[in-house]
Amino acid sequence: MKKTYIFLMIFFSTIFLGAQTYHYKVYSPLTGTIGKITLRINEFGKSYKMIGEAKTSGIVKMLTHNRRDRYISTGSVKNGRYITHKFRMERKDSKYKEIVDYTFDYKRKKVIKHRMRWKGNKKDKDKSENLKYFANTDLAALFHNIVLDLKSGKRRDYLAVGAEKIKGRVTVEIPNEKVAQKERRFLKVPNSMKIVHVISKEEIDGKRNRKAIFAVDKNGVIHKGYFEAIPVVGKIFIKLK
Repeated sequence: MKKTYIFLMIFFSTIFLGAQTYHYKVYSPLTGTIGKITLRINEFGKSYKMIGEAKTSGIVKMLTHNRRDRYISTGSVKNGRYITHKFRMERKDSKYKEIVDYTFDYKRKKVIKHRMRWKGNKKDKDKSENLKYFANTDLAALFHNIVLDLKSGKRRDYLAVGAEKIKGRVTVEIPNEKVAQKERRFLKVPNSMKIVHVISKEEIDGKRNRKAIFAVDKNGVIHKGYFEAIPVVGKIFIKLK
């Protein structure tokens, strides 16, 4: 459950221009609302800043000890693409607080990861290390770039910082029209929406892949989406407010 919710949080980033704020409801038909997500994206000159915040509610709040997450991605804009310079992940619950900072060194082709954790008011972890792979984007900024790349029927593999458990690998595809129409009917969205599949290769709940399906408008904004069957709560849905 915890892994699924964080996977959900990470993937709600798309292509936005200028200063924008988006609010999403996260819910399950079986348990009702289980959280909310707020995204703030700002482009200024040749730079960008993205902030994503997630708060749990209902059964997920109980299972995750009131977990709250915050993601901050900053960097430059080059030919419309986001190139990350710094990426931060903040995680808090009733027991722990954790901050993970990633600094991108383009001269050495290295990403330095600095992880700090507190249990109560006591810091019990403080470690810096180089990642075993290099990428020029993080998981949040990645999905801005994906929208620029995708073409109907294509499947692409990406590499992103912040996804070490899956070795940075994320697969994205746009299904054929027959499959897309079926998904549009299920999500009750218009035919103008593009259907996008996002696949994580981490083993979760005994499955090697976890797939999320999103309905995206022509500007790259996610309007609706869901994760395939999740233990306890079934499918998890998101909806733009």
